[in-house]
Amino acid sequence: MQPGLTKGGKSMPWRKYESKQGKYGPVYNIATGVSVRRDACAKWTLFVESANTRMNRTIGCGRQALVKAIRAGEEIASNLSRIESTNKMDDQAEVAKVVGFNDFSEQWFEANCKRWEPFTAQRYEEILRLYIWPADNFSKPIDKISRKEIKQHLRSVY
Repeated sequence: MQPGLTKGGKSMPWRKYESKQGKYGPVYNIATGVSVRRDACAKWTLFVESANTRMNRTIGCGRQALVKAIRAGEEIASNLSRIESTNKMDDQAEVAKVVGFNDFSEQWFEANCKRWEPFTAQRYEEILRLYIWPADNFSKPIDKISRKEIKQHLRSVY
């Protein structure tokens, strides 16, 4: 017989989860941030905490309410895991899009040099070529360069 099932086939999903003793009775942790527990009125309540958001829904009293709350918690947990995996893929794609500082400075120079006076464009190009592009700490992605590194580089140049 599978855990969480009785001989009659009726489901007892709370048996799948270890319970901890809460203030008003057992607390079942379905997944990270999803739990079912009793409140002060002995009603089963589903709690969901995710990304600085906290929600709860009171289901009712008795075993049927507990089963209903746990099933709802399992569904919410599966939806949250899908959302988190999608967010991770989006974050990885965003990291891949981050441009290195040298590439960014080159794009900036090319986009703006037409509107500057020739002497200004020449001077900016010299600064980039002599002081920025050869520096090792500017070869990494732009979001990984700290203000401290820039200050240290400026002190070393002057």
